Amino acid sequence: MKKRFVSGLKYTLIYSVITFALLEGLLWIMGYRPYANTDYEVVSKPKNPYVADANLGIQLNPGTYRLKLNKKVKFKATHQENGQRFIPKKFEACINKVLFLGCSYTYGYGVNDNESFTAITQKKHHDWKVENAAVVGYGTAQHLLQLRERLINETPECVVLCLSSVHFIRTVLSQNYRANLRIGYRRSSSDVDDRMNGARFPYFDNTSGKVKHAKWEDLYSEIPGRYWSASINLLQNLRDKSKEPDCDPIKVTASLIKEMQDLCDKKGVAFGVICLDSNHETKALEKQLKMSHWLNVGFSFKSKKYTHLPYDSHPNAKGHKKIAQSVIPFLEKLMSDG
Repeated sequence: MKKRFVSGLKYTLIYSVITFALLEGLLWIMGYRPYANTDYEVVSKPKNPYVADANLGIQLNPGTYRLKLNKKVKFKATHQENGQRFIPKKFEACINKVLFLGCSYTYGYGVNDNESFTAITQKKHHDWKVENAAVVGYGTAQHLLQLRERLINETPECVVLCLSSVHFIRTVLSQNYRANLRIGYRRSSSDVDDRMNGARFPYFDNTSGKVKHAKWEDLYSEIPGRYWSASINLLQNLRDKSKEPDCDPIKVTASLIKEMQDLCDKKGVAFGVICLDSNHETKALEKQLKMSHWLNVGFSFKSKKYTHLPYDSHPNAKGHKKIAQSVIPFLEKLMSDG
């Protein structure tokens, strides 16, 4: 009896291995592959330019940092105590405060403090107090939470939301973006789990119709073996697809921007949207919102002339100058229209 059991188990294992090997070979023929992550190296001196935040996911860590991206792109970034990036300014009387909300493109990832399009805007208008509240990795859910908090005690002359096509998946915290966050951060540093302890990332929950939060440790889980097996990676992808949010990212983004507009209207604050790049989603969003103050910059993050490609796709100093050429006249009109 024991021999029959052992023999049966042996053949079961053999058949399982053969079946798995055949399936793996078939998937390779069909073009499926194990998961291969494109590592993105960031070296910062001092360390930790960004820290965990229980409401916004991450925040800027105050201090001056020298960063190097993928061994090539170097820049200096100064983070202020108020959680904003420093903008050099001449000491003159400031009549109007202009608040920029955005992601790494607006933050100026890859360029020095004085080279971002927000800094160029400040240089052009000494009578404005330009504040750059953009943070790497933010989407529209974070921007709404930022604005809610800021308008409690502040009344800027105008608020500008700098939108990008990458924000849609962030706003609903899609499985793809969850994977990018979790895998990318963890592969960039061995102690990232300790540093991200307490981080909660906001997203729009379609069931409740409200902004909710996902803990860092609950963001994303991987099936062991996906880095060496096409079969397991396919299983992971199918599982991720089944967990995708059941909502329209365009409609969600539109509802959040409308709330931002309403918040500004109640405080008598001018509000505008600067759409940095363009795709079918941004075009559909513009059509839904029908805003009077909407700017399409039309920037290409694939341009080798205006970005750091092939090392990084963020705008270089020339790219920020190009963006500023569109942003400044738009802001001037927004301010004059009130």
